[in-house]
Order: sequence, then C-alpha cells, then structure tokens
Amino acid sequence: MALSKLTLLRNLFSFTQYIVVMTKILLLHLEKKYSTFGIQCLIPQGKNNVAGLILSVSIIVLFMVRYSEADIYRFRDKDGVWHFTNIRSDVRYRLYIKTGGLKGKQYIVNYDEIIHKAAKQFSVDTNLIKAVIMAESSFDPYAVSESGAQGLMQLMPDTAADMRVNNPFDPEENIFGGTKYLGLLLKKFKQDKRLAVAAYNVGPTVVSNHNSIPPIPQTIRFVEKVMKYYMEFRKVGN
Repeated sequence: MALSKLTLLRNLFSFTQYIVVMTKILLLHLEKKYSTFGIQCLIPQGKNNVAGLILSVSIIVLFMVRYSEADIYRFRDKDGVWHFTNIRSDVRYRLYIKTGGLKGKQYIVNYDEIIHKAAKQFSVDTNLIKAVIMAESSFDPYAVSESGAQGLMQLMPDTAADMRVNNPFDPEENIFGGTKYLGLLLKKFKQDKRLAVAAYNVGPTVVSNHNSIPPIPQTIRFVEKVMKYYMEFRKVGN
C-alpha cells in the first residue's frame, strides 16, 4: 500500500492513547463486532507522525484479516473522528481500500434464484431486473448513492417503505422490492421498458408530464445504460 494513503491520519497519538485505542479495537476484533467504528484524533498535528502511521496500518491489517473480501470505506466527521466500515451505510463514506471480492458474474449467479422468483411474482423480465441492478449498483448489495438510494436496486427510503422493504441491504428484500416497483412502472407505462426505466430513475410523475423520456442527461444516460445491459443479458441468456 502506498505510504501517501497512510499519512492521511495526520494527528499525533501519545503512546498511552494508542494503547487504549488499539486495545478497544482488538477487543472488538475478537468479538467480531467492529463493522463500523471511529478513531478520535485528540492531539494537534506534530512533526512525528509514526504513531498515526502505526495506527493506520493496524486498522488496515485488522480489516484485511476480518474482511479480506470486502472494500473498506471511511469518512471524517466534524469532530475529527475517522470512521471506517466494510458496509457503506452512510452517504458520507467514501471508498478507501479496494479489495478482492465476488465479480459481477458471480453476484449474478448468487442472486439468480431470487431474481427469477421476483420476476415470476411481479411479471417482470429477468433480464430487465438484472440490467437495472447492474446499472444501479453493479451487483453491490451495500451500495449507497449520494442521494441516499440503497442496496442492489438502489431503493430510496420512501420507495423502500412503500414496497415494504425493511432492510434494503438484504439482497432478497431489495430485489423483491425493486422488482415490485419496476413491475408497477411497467404496468403504468403500458409495458414500455424505456419509459418504465426512466421513471425508475427520475420518478413516474416527471415521465408522465413529458409523456416520454425526460430531457434530463442523467436519466437519458441511465436508460441507455440499462437498455444496453438488457440487450447483453438477453444475448448471453443469463
């Protein structure tokens, strides 16, 4: 790992504070309960940043041992506390370390049964469901957008509530909720996939007002991306 990434923790820790913090982290590690935690930088920046570097390395090592197949995210709050997590459950988190993990194809295989069940229940093409998931989250069940959309099909909190999704980070709940919503949009727009996908992105009211795909660059790109994936999934027959 590049040293420049480690030096982002710039505040100097006293040896005593370091021991206290690391003891807490180690206890959490042993109990396997530290999916999210904060590190308080208490002393102003100094010339010697060795302790801060050691702490950074320790955090990274602990995460790599416990979550070797997960990306690591972080953010620093207004009090100067660094928060690290393997689950991006807050829009303030930004990718810090990209690690190995399931590739998109493997995710598709893993969720294939759920997708087929949801497709059958809500009468939605399985390839369209996969295309929306790929465009929205690249099959990352813990994805969170800056606007607050969550999970595989990027459900906004209000939409999730309307679709009776209690945990948007649960793949099955998210896929069923997103597919149910997509099915309602397809019914509203008379099975026009492009209009339904546009409505999925920007909302059905906006699409209805234009009676076409709204001239919104983000929505136009989203529709094009989804339809591209849709054709690819149809072609390979996954």
